[in-house]
Amino acid sequence: MPNYNGNQLLLSDILLSLPRDKIDNKTKFKRGEYKFYPHMFTSYKINEAIGLYFEIYNLRTNPKSYFQITYSIEKINSRQTSQKSVLSMISNLFNKRKLQPSLTYEYEGSLNDEQIFIDLFFDNLEKGEYELSIKVNDLYSGQTASRSHFLSTVK
Repeated sequence: MPNYNGNQLLLSDILLSLPRDKIDNKTKFKRGEYKFYPHMFTSYKINEAIGLYFEIYNLRTNPKSYFQITYSIEKINSRQTSQKSVLSMISNLFNKRKLQPSLTYEYEGSLNDEQIFIDLFFDNLEKGEYELSIKVNDLYSGQTASRSHFLSTVK
């Protein structure tokens, strides 16, 4: 069990969930006021919201916490590079660079430790395997922490 005590900004593991509007009130899965339904071993449909739950530890308060979260998703296949000529690789840098979809939000909280449950919707994802990354920036302390989780999409 990880130790989340101290002054270092930390993130829990990311729990993938069904979107909040699809969660039955009878669910047995709860964390504080949040109800969720784990979605760990199945794929998301293309153009379906992705439910995420995670916790942030050791935010600096002054008297409230103020932090930024960036969510990004990258198709795993797009990382793989085949043998290409140097000119082709340079051309790709300037002409065909694929941007990684991301969303950034700023939050103001009241606690050093915050629970986040959010539904994210990334437009135009293709069928495939993805890495979802979360980066938290504590805007008071300047510390950052990040986690990632793999997921797949189907048609």
